[in-house]
Amino acid sequence: MKVKITNTIVLMFVIVSCKKEESYPMAYVSAKDHEKYEVDALEKGDTIAYNQLSMEFFDSPNEGEFLYTSLTMANKYNYGRAYDDAYMCLTNAYHKKEYTELDGLDRNTKNLALDLLKRGTLVKNKDCMQRLGNYYLLGKYVEKDSAKGKDLINQANY
Repeated sequence: MKVKITNTIVLMFVIVSCKKEESYPMAYVSAKDHEKYEVDALEKGDTIAYNQLSMEFFDSPNEGEFLYTSLTMANKYNYGRAYDDAYMCLTNAYHKKEYTELDGLDRNTKNLALDLLKRGTLVKNKDCMQRLGNYYLLGKYVEKDSAKGKDLINQANY
């Protein structure tokens, strides 16, 4: 009986360990690895590579470079997280001492940021839904619509 249980556990471990996608370490990477992730994300739509680049973005201010990558992943591959990341690049929220959302942005940049949130909600990105829902509830940057705001926030919480 113990042998069957042990064999079952080993078999489950082997099955879980086998991945079809190449995985990347979630730690500091060299410039060479960074370049590989960028190529994989931009040319193949590799979300694992993209997520590694996103983690790097959290750690260091490189808004211009990452904005291009996130916009490409959003527009070319319709990747939900990339819509929110592009929004965050435009607002510089990760690296500002005082995050003021869209305040202080010019009209075109503000419109682009809102468009990214709206497009992110269409692919059910929870962060985009939460942000845009709050804006609708407050009537901030968009026309106040409490019903739409509550609906987006409720969808984001499921």
